[in-house]
Amino acid sequence: MSFRCFAQWGLGLLGLVLVVPVSAGPALELDVFPGARVMVEQVEHEDSYLLALGRYRSAGRDTLPMQSQRLAGNLRRLTLELPSSHSAEEGFRFYLEQLQGHTVRELYACESRECGPSNSWANNHFGVLQLYGLDQHQRYGAYEVVTPDQERFYVSLYSVLRGNRRAYVQVDIIKPDAGAETVFPPETLYRLLNSQGYFVVAGMAVSGYGDELEVVISDESVAAVVQLLRARESVKLLLVGHDYGSGELERQRQRSRVYAQALKTRLVRQGIEESRLGVEGVGSLAPAGRSGSSARIEAVLAPQ
Repeated sequence: MSFRCFAQWGLGLLGLVLVVPVSAGPALELDVFPGARVMVEQVEHEDSYLLALGRYRSAGRDTLPMQSQRLAGNLRRLTLELPSSHSAEEGFRFYLEQLQGHTVRELYACESRECGPSNSWANNHFGVLQLYGLDQHQRYGAYEVVTPDQERFYVSLYSVLRGNRRAYVQVDIIKPDAGAETVFPPETLYRLLNSQGYFVVAGMAVSGYGDELEVVISDESVAAVVQLLRARESVKLLLVGHDYGSGELERQRQRSRVYAQALKTRLVRQGIEESRLGVEGVGSLAPAGRSGSSARIEAVLAPQ
């Protein structure tokens, strides 16, 4: 049995199939845990989905994740009760292994008490009472998933064991609205540097040609990189431009170096030392990356 994000899924016990009319396009398909009972299932458009990128903690009268990002897009939510013979960890790994069949980036992960109180995840984050369990038997992960068709999804996985020894898994899958860019907070960017050695600088647009080439990078994206470099003074970055426009490779490389230099100039104006920033342009030598964008900038962790 399988379920399709924003397309079609089975309700397991009743053997029914529910079809939701959606726009055509690839979907992120995941198998339902064998024998699991579907407790909650929802599909809706969410204008401000909170992707948690840090542990939950109390902040005044509110309980919020230490780091987060708001997303807008189509959201699929699934709450599962696992068979009594299976653990919360088994449920979590079952879904994580399926995600790893695609191009996946871990944005944040925690387990046990390092995630914060389980009741905060159940009540404040997911709004599913069944997820209120034992703090020492919980796991959470946030992931960016890119399918072979270059469709991008964000997935939240949460599993927990309740006091009655029943295990539950929450799967949230959001497909961002077309054209939406996700600017991650500084701590997430730092985790990406440590785990994969680079991150893509979001919020970039290019227009014009030759001497009139204009590179626009969002203030929010620049601010996130600045905060990262201020918080981690030992970090040095190589800013690498990529270009997939028309023309020969050397022309592409020249344009792509302009992209990287534009970001360096913005960072230096914000007080970042030039010695911490290298610049390179590789044109179309590397794969085009997600969504087939015609240009991008990557911030690569430079050797110390």
